[in-house]
Amino acid sequence: MTNQMVCKVFLAELGELEIKLSDSMPGWFLREKAEFSAKLCNGNLFDIKPLLFSDLDDDDIYNMLKADMI
Repeated sequence: MTNQMVCKVFLAELGELEIKLSDSMPGWFLREKAEFSAKLCNGNLFDIKPLLFSDLDDDDIYNMLKADMI
């Protein structure tokens, strides 16, 4: 019997859950505080996508917006 690796995720609709890791999950998904959207079915996440710009801090967002105005 093999040990299944899990990680804890916080889902807005359901709170904190333990999710089984799978080979189809992207590497960035395992970063602490990674923000994402996904579908949940039978305790498995799929169609995992990062939230746009969630990795940027306030200064990065300001600079990006400022650059678009120039």
